Amino acid sequence: IAPTLPTRAANALIGFTQLIEKMQDDTQHLDLPEKVAHLIKASGLFAHYSSDKTDKANDKAANLEELITATREYNHEEDSDMSEILGFLSSKSLDSSGDANLPSAQNVQLMTIHSAKGLEFPYVFLTGM
Repeated sequence: IAPTLPTRAANALIGFTQLIEKMQDDTQHLDLPEKVAHLIKASGLFAHYSSDKTDKANDKAANLEELITATREYNHEEDSDMSEILGFLSSKSLDSSGDANLPSAQNVQLMTIHSAKGLEFPYVFLTGM
């Protein structure tokens, strides 16, 4: 670890690195759904969102369950140049709104800047900046 890091930051970075290496070792021989489920549990994400009783936290916990379900439904092509994880990630769209929410030519759609980037809109207005 770089000597310029404060001790607390260096220890946190070492702990994080060890966590990632342990997760990698623990999931080496698991299939994709088992890997994802293990990583979500071992990282503490699911416990974190499950213990928080707000609606937003419940939605996030449900999203984690949905991610595991999506990995079960994914069929990786054995002759693919990509690993199973990369294949799964590349098969999923970054825009979760889907085609059903695309605006017609007569409408205005409100979205975040992140949602607008890379999409093919003839005009994008940034307001409230």
